[in-house]
Amino acid sequence: MAMAAITRAFVLSDVLPRPTEALPLQSVLHHNYRIGRLKLVSANTITYWGWDEDRNTPCLIYEYYPAGRAYRPPNEKRVLQVGEDERSRVIHQLEKRKTLRHNNIIPVRLVMQERGTVYWVSSAPPSQTLQQHVDTTGAWSWEHTLEVLTPILDVIQRLHSQQVAFGRCAPDTIWLADADQRLLLNLGHLGGGTSDFFSAPEGEGVRVQGDVYGLSALWVYLLHPDHPTAGAPVSYVEDLPVDVARKNLLKLGLLGNPDQRHPNADAWLTALRNVDQVAAPFQPISPTIPISKPVAPAFQPVYESLPTAPVSGTPAYEQPIRIEGVPTTQPDFAGEQLPPAPAPVFAAPVSPPEPAKPRYRRWLIVGLVALTIAVIGLLFWQSDYMKQYRYDQAIREGEQLLQDNRIS
Repeated sequence: MAMAAITRAFVLSDVLPRPTEALPLQSVLHHNYRIGRLKLVSANTITYWGWDEDRNTPCLIYEYYPAGRAYRPPNEKRVLQVGEDERSRVIHQLEKRKTLRHNNIIPVRLVMQERGTVYWVSSAPPSQTLQQHVDTTGAWSWEHTLEVLTPILDVIQRLHSQQVAFGRCAPDTIWLADADQRLLLNLGHLGGGTSDFFSAPEGEGVRVQGDVYGLSALWVYLLHPDHPTAGAPVSYVEDLPVDVARKNLLKLGLLGNPDQRHPNADAWLTALRNVDQVAAPFQPISPTIPISKPVAPAFQPVYESLPTAPVSGTPAYEQPIRIEGVPTTQPDFAGEQLPPAPAPVFAAPVSPPEPAKPRYRRWLIVGLVALTIAVIGLLFWQSDYMKQYRYDQAIREGEQLLQDNRIS
């Protein structure tokens, strides 16, 4: 309960200046959801941290507020200039997302129409996005990227089957679950109005082919050792450590004309799997960086073949071993007893050295565990949450000190 109270105080307080278009702090929606600090202002949406009074848990609250068209009068909570048709279109798309059930999503829990616009609520996201995770790793291999992102592709496939575009297939809308590190697609992110590395030329959320463009750009981002986010993603394809067939597949997904791309995520995933069946095996330059724990690559011994001249008419596996000074065949001397050929002299076999026995393994493991705990504690102490908590604590202590001085 104490932790919930601390989290609630953090969510429902905001020390930063609040933009005029944002809802006032502590506003209540649907008699249950309390507006907290501002999280993000995008082209079509204002995202707030919120508090679910029934569940006593944090959540995300989204407000449909298209920049340049929506308007909130001063000291009011209602939104103007959002038409009924536009609200109906947004509600229709969000209701389709709300019905989706999957283990790899941050679900939409509630969709409501209030104050002249649309609001929707999703569960609070985990602590780390895919972008934050990838920034600390090297380039991914093609095989690992396909394995890790297949559940996300399955979610987008299900949306496309209902003729609903996700809108923004980018590493900042994919999260890592805190418990088991599985990827979660944030269905609360509506997309639209953004123009960056992962956005299709026709815009986000306009057509499902725009998601194919975003997925292709996400593949380039993960495969490239520098994880680029600027410029055109197709300009980085030739630098990727993959074969020509895979490069051509990514270029097809990044075409400027949406009608020339794959029609949906299902067709794009089928093409991904087909190219793996026909393309030559490829060993990536950079090691695979798994989402959860690293897996040691299988050991593959390399043997040198002895160069021997082929004997005409004799299969390779029946060719004799040539040893200097020893004839491989004996001449035919009729009626003459030949002495036996001298036996070749080989060096005495050398036994392989015994593997060194591990020493101090137990103490090494204990030391690594202690170091890991210390690093986690240090990172938590330096996190934004603890910095905000220490800042709020200092303010409270200062106010208490001032009050004590006034009393005295």
